Parts: sequence; C-alpha cells; structure tokens
Amino acid sequence: MTDKYVEYNGVLFCLDERTGYYLNGTTSERLHRYVWEHEAGPIPLGFHVHHIDRDKANNSIDNLCLVNETGHKRLHAMLEPDEGTKAKRLAAIEKARVAASEWHKSEEGRAWHSQQAKETYKNLKPETFTCLNCGKQFEALPLGTHVYCSNACRSAARRKRGDDNETRTCPICGQEFTVNKYSETRFCSRKCMGINRSMVNIRKREQGIPVRTVKNK
Repeated sequence: MTDKYVEYNGVLFCLDERTGYYLNGTTSERLHRYVWEHEAGPIPLGFHVHHIDRDKANNSIDNLCLVNETGHKRLHAMLEPDEGTKAKRLAAIEKARVAASEWHKSEEGRAWHSQQAKETYKNLKPETFTCLNCGKQFEALPLGTHVYCSNACRSAARRKRGDDNETRTCPICGQEFTVNKYSETRFCSRKCMGINRSMVNIRKREQGIPVRTVKNK
C-alpha cells in the first residue's frame, strides 16, 4: 500500500490521488523533481525526470533519470503487445536501475554529485519568506521549505497545534489532562500538586525525616 505522506530532506510531500505523484503542499513541487535537484542539481530546460521502473512512489535517485520531453513521451507511449515484450522491457529497466545505482555510488558518481551541488549552491540567492507562526519576514536560501523564521517559532507552532501532546491521569484525583509529552508534569492542577506535597511531608514526619517549611513574611 502506498503511503499518503512522505518526508524527504525535512520536507513533507503528500500523495496526489489524481496524478499519482507526491506533491509539496506549499510549493506544489513534485517529489521526484525535488529529489533530482537535491541529489543531482538543476533540471535543464526541456528535460523531464523519469521514473525508470515507472513507479511514481519509488523516488530514489537510483530510480530517476533525465530525458528530454520528446523521449519522455515516447517512453510512456510504449506498447506492450505481449508478456514476452513486457518481460524484456522490465528486465532492461532492472538492468538500467542496477547500473544507475552502481554509478551513483562510484567515485565518479559521488564526484559528479558533489560538483553539481557546489554549482547549485554557488548560484543560489536569498529569498524572502514569511514565518507562519509570528508573521515576521526573513531571508533564506531557497533550499527545502522555509515556513518558520527560527527553531523557537517552529517549536511554538508545534505546541499550538498540540503535535507533542499526550493524555495523562492525575495520581491524586484521577482526572485525565493533556500535557506536552516532554513535560515532567504529573498533576492536573496546582491544587493536586499541593495535596501531593502535603502527603509526602506527612510521610516524612512519620518516618522522622526533617521537613523544610517556608514561613510567610
């Protein structure tokens, strides 16, 4: 079963049921094109990124290749008159996929990717984005998706949405309450926290353990 959401390089992509491609909800960029540009560099004008095995859910760089527009249309228009032809085509695809995978892992492939990344980064210019949490405008290089101006705003947005919330049960009154899962909070209210402190102090006195008291000024 194909996953509804896929995260790549910190960017979230959602499956478009109509086209079968994964799209970024902010930029509408397709995942396979994003992967190619991130791994291999800019896509030349007039070229398409093709899925070698024709599986739109398989967006590994090893399964992608550049073809011009005419060649891409020809690939997708190929007829499969019988099972023999289909089997030969699939075998050729697998052979090409294995060869592409080996090349990308080779010293030559890594050097090519490194050079492409350097060239791409060198030509990048900062763009202006608006933080979805505080509304402040900020500049950043157009790498990935920029929706927050800082990690503080990213965390604040998560807290507002309750992404990290969980339900706990208060050990004093038994009431359920919602709290951030990273919080050490054990009680539903300050009242229950005070009751627990009093109970702890009573047990300490019974055991002869000194209890620190705070005098009101």
